[in-house]
Amino acid sequence: MSRRHALATLGQALLIVWGVSTVVFVAVRLSGDPVTLMVSETAGAEEVARLRHAYGFDQSLPVQYAAFLARVARGDLGESIGFNLPALSVAVARLPATLTLAAAALLVAVGVGVPTGVAAAVRRDSFWDRAAMVIALLGQSTPTFWSGLLAILVFAAWWRLLPAGGGESWRHVVLPACTLGWFSAAKVSRVLRAAVIEVMTADFVRTAHAKGVSAAALLLRHVLPNALLGVVALLAIELELLLGGAIVTETVFAYPGMGRLVIQAVGTRDYPLVQAVVLVFSALLVLVNFIVELLYPWLDPRIGTDR
Repeated sequence: MSRRHALATLGQALLIVWGVSTVVFVAVRLSGDPVTLMVSETAGAEEVARLRHAYGFDQSLPVQYAAFLARVARGDLGESIGFNLPALSVAVARLPATLTLAAAALLVAVGVGVPTGVAAAVRRDSFWDRAAMVIALLGQSTPTFWSGLLAILVFAAWWRLLPAGGGESWRHVVLPACTLGWFSAAKVSRVLRAAVIEVMTADFVRTAHAKGVSAAALLLRHVLPNALLGVVALLAIELELLLGGAIVTETVFAYPGMGRLVIQAVGTRDYPLVQAVVLVFSALLVLVNFIVELLYPWLDPRIGTDR
C-alpha cells in the first residue's frame, strides 16, 4: 500500500468515526430527558433545572454538539450519569473483557471451521461433507440469542458443566465464545471448502500429483497455503463482526463487556456513557479495518503495492 493510499484510508477512517459519533449524539437525545431518571418523583423544578444545567442539557442541540466535539478532541467524553465516573474510563475498563471474548470466539471459528472445511473438501460428496455443510447451515441460520439460551439450558442448567453467566474466570468465557464463534465457524468452513476444491483442480496441483507427491504433502504444501489466503482475509472481517455481535452475546450471558454496558447505558439514558462506548467500538472496528487494508498486499501479492 502506498503512503498516499494509506493516508486516504486513514482519512476515511476518521470520517467514519466522526459520522458514527454524530449519529449517536443525535439518536440518544431523541430517547428522552435523562434527568427524569436521575431525580425522584418528588423532586422540585429547581432540582431538575440544576441537574439539567450541570450536564448541559439545558442548552440547544448545536451548542451541546459543539461542546461534545470539543471534549472529544481533548479525550473528555463527559461523566457517566450512572457511574459518576469519566465515561471514557468506564468504557475502556470493559474493553479487555470484550476483546477476550472476541479473540476466544475467533479461535472457536478457526478451530472448528478450518478442520471441517478441509475434511468436507477432501471427502467431497461424502457423508462427512454433507454433515459439515448441514452444521455450517445451522450455524449461519441460528440467531445468536437463541443458540446462547440453548447453550445455557443444556450446559449450565441441565448438565451443570459451565456457568450460565458472569466473567470471573475462563470458564465464564467458554459458552459465550462458542455461541459467538459458531456463526463465524460455519462461514469459515463453507468458504474454505470451496477454496480447497477450487485449488485442488488447479494445473499445478495436478502436475504435483502426477510427479508422485503424496496426498498429505500435496494438501499441506500446495493446497492449503493457497486456499487459506482468502480465509485469512475473511477472518479479519469476521473479527469486526464478532466485536459487533458481542453486544447480543454479552447481554444473553450477563458477560461484563462493552456490549452489555452499552445496553445498560441505553436503558438508563446515560448519554455520555453511550457515546463513549460507541466511539470506542467504532474506533476499534475502524482500526481493525485499517490494519486489514495495510495487510492485504502481504496476504495476497496479486493485489500489488501500488494501491
